[in-house]
Amino acid sequence: MKRRLHLSLAALVGSVLLFIVTSLAWFSVSEWVNVGMFQSSVSGYSIDYTLYESTDGLVYNEIDSIQMSMQVPGDEKYFRLVLSNPSSRNYDVIVYLSSINDVLTNGSISLIEVIQVTSTVDGLVNRDDTLENLMSGGMAPLINHIDIEGSGSETIDFTLGVLPSAGNEYQGLEIEIDDIRIYFNAE
Repeated sequence: MKRRLHLSLAALVGSVLLFIVTSLAWFSVSEWVNVGMFQSSVSGYSIDYTLYESTDGLVYNEIDSIQMSMQVPGDEKYFRLVLSNPSSRNYDVIVYLSSINDVLTNGSISLIEVIQVTSTVDGLVNRDDTLENLMSGGMAPLINHIDIEGSGSETIDFTLGVLPSAGNEYQGLEIEIDDIRIYFNAE
């Protein structure tokens, strides 16, 4: 009887240790990792990126977070995301805005409802819809499948603006976008 109890305890301790080791292996070999505001692959390929913001669409300054606060209907902020492919292989890239949070709301009213997202690549509109309509699972697609040639780069221009038709109840609200997720496959 005593021996069975010892064997049961040994099996339980072994199971817990196996679970811990498996979890550590899972997270250390994962294909995606968060790096600051961005998420990028760790599967042997990399992509370089820089995010810029402008209030007038002419002069851009490098930033590390996206915040929309104290906006009034009709206000727009301009952003530029420059992606560079340091490898010799071509990449198929998808970009998402992620971890979109209401920092300041007015009861059930959220600025997410009236933020218009317009993104362009090479002057062609890729997305043009409200953030609320684009969001699914806490993420909103910014760019869908663009190709970046080996040793090349691509510039994604996008605006976040409060719809001119938004009422005064949206003034003074704030949202924050904590992540931009960049998914890419080497072709």
